[in-house]
Amino acid sequence: RLWPKGKEKGEYVLRLMLFVADCEELIGQRGVRIAQIRKDSGGKVFVENDVQDGCRMVRIVGSHAILQRAVAKVLDVVRHLHLPSKKATSASASIPPVLAATSPA
Repeated sequence: RLWPKGKEKGEYVLRLMLFVADCEELIGQRGVRIAQIRKDSGGKVFVENDVQDGCRMVRIVGSHAILQRAVAKVLDVVRHLHLPSKKATSASASIPPVLAATSPA
């Protein structure tokens, strides 16, 4: 099985580990940004409270098309946070480590 299945038929689960600061930005002030991502993508997007190695788990649930839209929105937020500044000298400093896992729901 390539993707773990969600609770409903045709639903799949994708898990990402993001830095705590990235998750705070993803959620946004009073949850506004994550609510917009949910609305725009049609997906169920959750950020776990537990912190492991400075990261939090982000779960996205939906069809393959919904997962694609939601992941694109999440990565837009993360990329924006890690864009190189004019003073940055290292290209690798602008690339955040994002780990994807596909364990069962």
